[in-house]
Amino acid sequence: MDCKSNGMTLTERDFSQSYISGFSRTQAFLRSKGLSAERAEELAQAAWTKGWEARSQLNDSESVLAWVNTIAFNLFRSELRTAKRSPARC
Repeated sequence: MDCKSNGMTLTERDFSQSYISGFSRTQAFLRSKGLSAERAEELAQAAWTKGWEARSQLNDSESVLAWVNTIAFNLFRSELRTAKRSPARC
């Protein structure tokens, strides 16, 4: 069922389909920010996990990727802020 038009929350099936088609795109998005392939995969996994946990907040199956990529970008920014605050190691 397409939840976009009837105001229902996103179904597990809709989210799963978005994950299948969008995970590699989230990785590519993070790679475009300069992350290694390994770190991009880790952050993409974290972002999609957070998205899964909060999927009841979303009711448009067509905006899942943008929403998860926003989560991924926020995780990336948090890492940058943390790195700036940490003293450099020699």
